[in-house]
Amino acid sequence: MDSTFINPTYRQPSADIADEDKKAGSAGPMIEKEGLARKVAIHLISDTDAHSECFWLGLFHRGSLTPPELLEHQSISQLFDEAASKGLKEQGPVMLSDALGTKTRYVYLLPEPRGSEESKADWVNQLVETVKSWSPPKVGIYLSKELLGKDLTHELLINILKKLIQNSQSTDYYLIPGTHGVNSILNTSLEIKSELTSDKLWIYVFH
Repeated sequence: MDSTFINPTYRQPSADIADEDKKAGSAGPMIEKEGLARKVAIHLISDTDAHSECFWLGLFHRGSLTPPELLEHQSISQLFDEAASKGLKEQGPVMLSDALGTKTRYVYLLPEPRGSEESKADWVNQLVETVKSWSPPKVGIYLSKELLGKDLTHELLINILKKLIQNSQSTDYYLIPGTHGVNSILNTSLEIKSELTSDKLWIYVFH
C-alpha cells in the first residue's frame, strides 16, 4: 500500500443520489418542491461499508504517531480513534492519501478546536473552505468523542455538517456511528434535516 501526504487536485464525478421511497398519498405540491430543490443525502454506514472514495474528515491531538503509522489502519474509525488517542507528530492540519487497490483514500485530519466560541467558529469555517477547494462529491466524517467529550463532539458535528451542506457543493455525507451509537448519530442527522430542509434544499437520511 502506497501512502503519501499530499494535496492533489481532487475531482470525481458525483454519484446519483438514491431516490427516497415515496409514501402512498404524498401531496402533489410537496413532490413538486422536492423536484426543484437541491438534493443532499446523509448516510449512516458501518465501518466495513466506509467508502474509500470519500473525502474523510477527523480530529487529532499532538502525540506520538507519524502519518505512515496511522495509514496502516484500513479501518476508518480505527484510524481516527488512534489519531484521537495516541495523536500525531504534527501541529497543523494534515492531508493523508493512500492507494487502496485501484482507489485512493483521502483523509484530512485537523487539530482539535480550542479557545473561544469565536475561535471554534473560525475553525469550522476554515474546514469548510478546505473542503470547498477540493470539491469532493462525497464527504465522510468521523469525530472521536475521546478528544472533546460526547456533548462537544455532538455540537461540533452539527456545526460542521450544517456549514458544509449550506456552503459546499458536496451531495453525499457519510457518518460512521462508532462509539457514539446509531441512535445518537441518527438523531443528529434528523435534527439537521428538520432544520435545513426547505423549498431549495431537500435532505435525505439513509440508515
